[in-house]
Amino acid sequence: MSNSRYTYCYILFMKNFILLILLSIAVSSVSQEVMQMHSYSNSIKVFYDNANIRKKADINSEVISVAKAGQQLDFLYYTKPGVVNGTKDYWYQVRINDEVGFIWGNLLVKSEIKSTKNTNRSFLFADSKKGINVKVMEDKKLLKVVSIPYQDTLIFNSAMNLGVTHHSDKKEVFLFYYGDYHDSKTLFYSWDNNEFKNFNKPFEDSSFFKYKRDNVQLITEKLVDFRQEANSSSSVIKVLELGKEVSIVKRRVKRDTIGDLSGLWSKIALGKDTGYVWDPYLSIYNFYCYKVSNLCFVVSELPNYKHSLLAIKDGKMVDTISFNRLSNFNGAHSYGNRGLSTVEDVLGICYSGESCGTAGGDVLIAWNNNQFQFIEKSYGIGDGGLSSNHDLIFPTDQGGKPGVIRLNQSESESIDLFHEKGEKDRYESIYDYDITREFVFENGQLYEVDSEVNRMEKLLSSQFQSHKLSFYTKADYNKDGIEDVILYAIDTAGYMTEEYYEKSNKSLLVIALGNKRGGYKILTYSNKLIYHKENRPLLQIVSTKEGFRLELFYSGYYNEESEQRHFYMDYKYDSKKKDFILTKTEEFYPPSNYSATWSKESHSYYKNQIVFKNSYHPEID
Repeated sequence: MSNSRYTYCYILFMKNFILLILLSIAVSSVSQEVMQMHSYSNSIKVFYDNANIRKKADINSEVISVAKAGQQLDFLYYTKPGVVNGTKDYWYQVRINDEVGFIWGNLLVKSEIKSTKNTNRSFLFADSKKGINVKVMEDKKLLKVVSIPYQDTLIFNSAMNLGVTHHSDKKEVFLFYYGDYHDSKTLFYSWDNNEFKNFNKPFEDSSFFKYKRDNVQLITEKLVDFRQEANSSSSVIKVLELGKEVSIVKRRVKRDTIGDLSGLWSKIALGKDTGYVWDPYLSIYNFYCYKVSNLCFVVSELPNYKHSLLAIKDGKMVDTISFNRLSNFNGAHSYGNRGLSTVEDVLGICYSGESCGTAGGDVLIAWNNNQFQFIEKSYGIGDGGLSSNHDLIFPTDQGGKPGVIRLNQSESESIDLFHEKGEKDRYESIYDYDITREFVFENGQLYEVDSEVNRMEKLLSSQFQSHKLSFYTKADYNKDGIEDVILYAIDTAGYMTEEYYEKSNKSLLVIALGNKRGGYKILTYSNKLIYHKENRPLLQIVSTKEGFRLELFYSGYYNEESEQRHFYMDYKYDSKKKDFILTKTEEFYPPSNYSATWSKESHSYYKNQIVFKNSYHPEID
């Protein structure tokens, strides 16, 4: 499947979300920079060649496969802490060649980011005993391997490219993050196209390291009265100018009404004086642009669940923009241009969804030619095992493409999967919807451009006009050396009518074979294989040695407990029948209580084999 997303978030909260990664929880509001290993897909990449995949999470366990450097492995969202040769890390459960095993985390790419100058060039980071190894790649070719010495108890976790800053002598600046949830630190390096060097020039603020809502803030209006008492008739100590720094003593100490305006007073300190200002005239956060010297971005609160962003330089207002909040404010940061030639800087205003069903992520705003330009909201919503994501992928991000912003929208659910007696519970996120579109950002607007998903939608609509594409997977399913595609779509005819919810064959699977010209031709389809009435079936398609396996999950939140079961169906291509034939089925029944175990039934088909087009679910007429 295509990517799942993950959004930009303020760098401090990398610490808080590292723990989630290590526990293998796919949380949509996690920082993209932290989630480099798993962002935009359920795959992880191997850094070192001849990496052993073991049957169990143990260095002495049997080797079941060997992965090559650069190989993508399906990550099954389960990790186990361990120690190998004195180094602490995690074992990652993966699928390779239709087998499930474990790979040691030290062998994996910990972070993959791209150059802001040339988005075809990428940097792959991994741990080594003496520091960090970095592979510099361009168009999938290895240019060089660079070593960065580092001796500390904290292991390297991830990296972020800030791009060229106003004081980096036209060199890209990288932030390296070490440690985890419990203990961490950040270091800066510059890249001179040959090696990474320590970057010791200070930034104007320390927002990389900490966020304090009640620390030093700025005045957000011109000529603000600084009063002795918390009322509008109190004597004025001073009149404060726009952008003046003040120390917060206590925020929102007294409610008051001035004319028709209801609000709160806050207590502040300025030099030796303490007094009160009207709280709406105080920022809640401020940070600096790394592209332009002394340009400060200021976040302030507005009524009706809104925030505003101000640009202040040398005590003067340059521009301002307002927008709706996502949820609880968590900070903000300048990210560089993220590989976009049409903007100078991308700013992320970060929000934390701290409860189920609440969005977490970023409001993304461009800074260009002394003006703010709203880009889009990039966020995720989690509720129990359910997850909904609306993620923006920039050219410098893993999974990014030169010149375009990719928008991934997905719906998934984490469910309990079959495991043998005595094995640890196994959970996996299964996608119900996963579509990525592409846009260019020009003149402050996003414009959709033609992309692979558009071509897949055209392929589907050539025969099934009333169906909406949910996701697609690509692999060489008929084993002729050319990539094929399987489309999963939902019939929308009669949607929102009573008859629609009574219909049990809304799900459609379409198999199209690829050709040498890069096109696809529909070979076969089935709309009777998946029972889809008022429930929500989940499924995934796994490429196998002979063809593919269709894994159906009548499980999770939207399926009645009495109906819950899983089906695995193996298919291989039959050139005589010009269709895929069913070779094996496995049926799994979840335990009725926590102490019970899964039950399993298997059947192999050698005679009277069923072709894919004739495959059906017995409850579908």
